Amino acid sequence: MAPAPPPPIDSALQTPLPTGSDDDLSDGPTVARSQGRVPVEKVAGSRRDTKGKGKEKETAPRQVKGKGRAAPTSSRKRKLDSEEEDDDTYKRGRPRGAGNYQADDVSALLDFIEKELPLGQRGWQAVHRRYTRWARINLRPERVVKSIETKFKQVSG
Repeated sequence: MAPAPPPPIDSALQTPLPTGSDDDLSDGPTVARSQGRVPVEKVAGSRRDTKGKGKEKETAPRQVKGKGRAAPTSSRKRKLDSEEEDDDTYKRGRPRGAGNYQADDVSALLDFIEKELPLGQRGWQAVHRRYTRWARINLRPERVVKSIETKFKQVSG
């Protein structure tokens, strides 16, 4: 079956093209001006609102109580280095002090994987528990579950 033809275009929505030479038709702003439209002045990265949001916002620096200096105007608080070390949340990258896998690490890891034969997340968590116990006893760095799984795939693949 053939597709249905598109509906006709409403003539009220069509605007006539400018009269004159066709050389002007290649320039979009010229065509827009001829139809009575004004081009929008837009700069990359600028905001539409000029009320002074973000970096353009001009405010007086806040005064810190009891101090003769102004407080920073940034609303974000920056943690001190000592606070970052105490944070127990998962961080990206390798844990501090964890080097590359040694031959003993890989051998133990493969033994635990052979005993468990992990298929899903529960299996990998069981391998992780065994490996972590072994790592603590043998003074080796502890690894996260994803690292152990990735190492196995790297070695076996």
